[in-house]
Amino acid sequence: MTNIREKGEKIKEIALLFTVALLTTVPWLGRYEIHTRGEGREALVAQAIVQGSNWILPSGYNDAVPSKPPFLHWLIAALSSPVGEVTAFTARLPSALFSILFISLWGYFLLQRLDKKIAIAAPLILLTTFEWARAASSCRVDLVHAATLAGGMYTFY
Repeated sequence: MTNIREKGEKIKEIALLFTVALLTTVPWLGRYEIHTRGEGREALVAQAIVQGSNWILPSGYNDAVPSKPPFLHWLIAALSSPVGEVTAFTARLPSALFSILFISLWGYFLLQRLDKKIAIAAPLILLTTFEWARAASSCRVDLVHAATLAGGMYTFY
């Protein structure tokens, strides 16, 4: 019976982390237009995918071949396809989703191994650091790449 109760407690704590991560990232994604050169570069590649349906080797601005891995561009294009164009919100959404997913999974990982207070505090501290918050709310490869690598390493632990 205690095992079931402990699992229920962990689910509540992970739901708390998920909710806090969701509320601190998603509502702010479309509040301002894309204004940095890096965000625009990534969004243009995804826009080329949406408009031209070339998912394998899309071109960027002026038919330049992108130098970044295409996973982020595919995610942006998949989220933007129903709308028909890449918006600031759909361009930033993959980074936010991977941030939320990573914070939740890292909290789950820590809850298995550490005291409850530390296991909840650590992901919340990461979530509120400047670099994490910036990466989670911008259209860049960085957070998606970091979250997939770190998540993959945690699965092998």
